[in-house]
Amino acid sequence: MIKLIASDMDGTLLDSSKQLPPDFFEVLQQLRRRGVRFVAASGRSYVTLRENFLPHPDWVDYICDNGACLVSEGKIVQKNLLSREAVRRLTEVCSELPGVRVVLCGVHGSYHAAREPEYGREIDRYYINQQMREDFAEVDDDIYKAALLDLNGPDKNALPALREAFGDSLNMLVSGSVWMDVMAPGVDKGSGLQWFQQQWGISSMDTMAFGDYFNDVAMFDHAYYSFAMENGHPGIRPYARFLAESNDRQGVMRAIRQYAGDVLML
Repeated sequence: MIKLIASDMDGTLLDSSKQLPPDFFEVLQQLRRRGVRFVAASGRSYVTLRENFLPHPDWVDYICDNGACLVSEGKIVQKNLLSREAVRRLTEVCSELPGVRVVLCGVHGSYHAAREPEYGREIDRYYINQQMREDFAEVDDDIYKAALLDLNGPDKNALPALREAFGDSLNMLVSGSVWMDVMAPGVDKGSGLQWFQQQWGISSMDTMAFGDYFNDVAMFDHAYYSFAMENGHPGIRPYARFLAESNDRQGVMRAIRQYAGDVLML
């Protein structure tokens, strides 16, 4: 029986207009009554994710910053931080990469120096608690993640350069066509999902997970009911057991109704 459902946000649960499915809270309420946990798993920070689930943000648990911050019942329950030396070296290397701007995601805010409109518009889509910092050394915060906005494409630009500079000492995941995320080693959405499973005593056989991009693949290893989105990157389909309809056709909700219908009493 399904006891835990984890879903990516952009391109997965949210439609192209960044809206939740119209029946989301109705279904969520039924899941909660049956003891099923719903986890929003995203590269976004917690303060941004909460906004998506108003007026009931605490009905959902969260894997934030690609697993670097875990939140349950409105409280941070797990933090996996980048070391200050890693942040220093990372921002130094990225300053030499063409087309790359860094957003440092911390406990108290998100920090960047991207004043160009083409970068600012893209950052505004995902970060609401921004603070401008011309010098990252002035950032006095614990950093969960470095998000790299790479308009030249991270697959061919930032990712190879950072792998050469850091090897396996940091976890690097391409999370979109112009985004990649850098976390502490061993940190990803899969480790976050596994943490919740262990806390709640839930097995992978009782878990659903949905995603559309490579930063979601780690969750599939911990969910028997793993779903790649029809609209997602085709490269992730071999890692999932099932294919969900597109986000604009409410594929997540359709799959929940189909595979968790016994829980919902449908």
